[in-house]
Amino acid sequence: MHVYGRWKVLGIGTRRGYLECVCACGTVKQVFGSNIRKGKSKSCGCLRADVARAGCLKRNPGNTFHKGFPGKIFRHRAGPRGG
Repeated sequence: MHVYGRWKVLGIGTRRGYLECVCACGTVKQVFGSNIRKGKSKSCGCLRADVARAGCLKRNPGNTFHKGFPGKIFRHRAGPRGG
């Protein structure tokens, strides 16, 4: 079995050029083979969430608001209807 990023190739997929893969988080998907080999696809999307979560916790240590995401106060802008 080959491992590319977080993908582990299980075998050939049902569509032409696709590979049956399982992500490190457990998600099973068919991924286009050249995207895996070229490094364009590294995970099912869990990598992006993990990187974002780590960045938020790094910038805001100890912040537990919304599972680690920083709380922001947004100023309400008056739209064309004045709302």
